[in-house]
Amino acid sequence: MRKFKGLNFLGLLLWMALLCWQCTPQEDNQPMPPLPDATNNNTDKKIAYLSKLIQDNQANAEVFYQRATLNLSIGKENLALIDIDRALALKNNEPNYYWVRALALDQRSDFAGALTAARKAENMNLEKGIQPAPNTFKLMGKWHYLQKDTAAARRYLVAAQQSFPDHAEVYYYLGLLSKDAGDSVRTVGNLRTAIGLQPNYPEAYAALIDFYKKRGSRRWATAVAAEAVEQCPNQPKLMEAYADMLMLGEEREAAAMQWYQRAADLQPDNWRLHYIVGMYHQRERHYNEAEKYLKNALANKPDLEKALYSLGTIYEYQRKNLPDALAQYELAAKITPYDTTVTYSVRRVKKKIAYEEYKQSPQYILDQMRKRKEEEAARLLQQQQNQ
Repeated sequence: MRKFKGLNFLGLLLWMALLCWQCTPQEDNQPMPPLPDATNNNTDKKIAYLSKLIQDNQANAEVFYQRATLNLSIGKENLALIDIDRALALKNNEPNYYWVRALALDQRSDFAGALTAARKAENMNLEKGIQPAPNTFKLMGKWHYLQKDTAAARRYLVAAQQSFPDHAEVYYYLGLLSKDAGDSVRTVGNLRTAIGLQPNYPEAYAALIDFYKKRGSRRWATAVAAEAVEQCPNQPKLMEAYADMLMLGEEREAAAMQWYQRAADLQPDNWRLHYIVGMYHQRERHYNEAEKYLKNALANKPDLEKALYSLGTIYEYQRKNLPDALAQYELAAKITPYDTTVTYSVRRVKKKIAYEEYKQSPQYILDQMRKRKEEEAARLLQQQQNQ
């Protein structure tokens, strides 16, 4: 297989196509996919061509490797992992195979697995006297940081910074290392450099906001958060962070709620945001909006006693829906059985429901007739006494 390495990808495919054609029985009438060329060179067609080669020859590790790299390039990391594992089962001494496995695991956010595979590739290269490629430093630094190996992370990230001084992610992770070490000057410097290189870098903004918050620098944290939501639109985490900072200021609740609501609309499964927005609308008597957001909050966290109680009051007093109001109150009472406000509301609504049921019964009609007769008799008696 070593003689293939001097060939480019197209030459490799052509050689393998000729080999497979010679070995394939002539009665196989399935059409071959078109060979990639200058006008037929997209990834899907390359994958289709490799798939045909794999169908005819299951023992070629390099073809599985090539298809894995193509699937990885279009974000299909699960398919890439299947292929690279098959390649490794056939040939387990290729560092490039382990590196592709590391990249696929990184896309799946399995950073521990990515680091294990990357170390395997690095050690195999070192055994052959091959030094790590500069373009691996950034990822190795990232993976070591996420595995809390700060010394190794710093070593790789400093090497990455020297090789690629304009990569924002390198400065982001250097900023996190400085932040963890309590180095304020380097934290701000590295994170600001990352943002300068990539102005729409939400993770760098979030780290800088968190740094200022933990230092008690509310004004700086608010300023960075305002900049973040402008530079990184449609990032709900940044909107939430900005709203949190606004809530700390006096008379800024309405402005904060606008950002909370925008963030909630982008994150239907974030119960906290929907709860905050729902309770605000309930206080402001925006009952339709309150019901919507409180129900969303409860769909993701059913044990929010205050949300249940607030929803119950909306059903009881605004919707005049006593059964639904009772259901909400009873759920709230199960969570906080010693809350007298909730338990009283359960009894109150039960009495209301009983009275509504009584009003629909024949006995209610009889009682009303008797009451009118008694009132008429009392009126006549009063007239006689006045004469």
